[in-house]
Amino acid sequence: MPPIIRIGTRSSLMARRQTTRIQVELTRLYPEFHFRQVEITTRGDQDRQRALTEFPKPGIFTSGLERALHEAEVDMAVHAFKDLPVKLHPDLMIGAVTAREDPADALVTRAGIDFAQLAVGSRIGTGSPRRRRLLASLGRQFQCIQVRGNVDTRIRHMDENATCEALMVAVCGLERLGLAERIAYRFDVARHFTAPAQGALALQCRTADSVLRRLLAPLNHVPTQRCVHAERSLLVHLGGGCALAVATLSRLIRGEIVLEAALMSPDGQRRIYGRATDADPGHTAAQVAADMIAQGCLAWL
Repeated sequence: MPPIIRIGTRSSLMARRQTTRIQVELTRLYPEFHFRQVEITTRGDQDRQRALTEFPKPGIFTSGLERALHEAEVDMAVHAFKDLPVKLHPDLMIGAVTAREDPADALVTRAGIDFAQLAVGSRIGTGSPRRRRLLASLGRQFQCIQVRGNVDTRIRHMDENATCEALMVAVCGLERLGLAERIAYRFDVARHFTAPAQGALALQCRTADSVLRRLLAPLNHVPTQRCVHAERSLLVHLGGGCALAVATLSRLIRGEIVLEAALMSPDGQRRIYGRATDADPGHTAAQVAADMIAQGCLAWL
């Protein structure tokens, strides 16, 4: 029997699909190994009633996977990078960051109507403070309602039970589910920045596991890794984690990282903006954070 490598994944359809992509690629690279998925239930999967902001600790969708990894129940884990806390357990590391997919936010509508046709005051489902502020900034008096559950489940409930008129979700998630045709409106990322690390996957392993570190190395996309490092470092400098309402946009241009960030006021009427360029991701983030803090952003976090 070939050596078995266990890949930890959440049980949602999206998680299993993105994990399968990694599993297929690893199998192609290393046919001498057998890669097997192990489904792990996380706190976010167990408790779907509370709002995301009401959980006392970060990592509600990743802590179960990290625990299983730390306790050697699995050998590696696949995460949506935006869900990982910015401070990782010292015994765990990110072995690879995949090439970023479309990080934009999108609206999926119940009637399939265009964004411009949504009536003033329409109900839009989202559990993200950042997305709620973005919607508030559009001046259409949308009602943001708390919606939890897997993306495909949320869409089904909207269609069948009329829980809302639209949902705000990530484009990359819809594409992973084969639901790109449901996109009624795609927000332009150049105008409406997205969550730090949105669109990238993080492949996590134990720091001491030299075999997994070697196997994962070819899957690492360096441009994405550098940009995501800058975005997540910004969260650290602002004193928060992955649940902050900060939105970012980063690009790698001639070897330097251009990092832009924005924070809307809770009512969506004002905006604090920061921008910096530097070859070092951490330095870039520090400059943007200092600029935004000087403008008073901490009062809005």
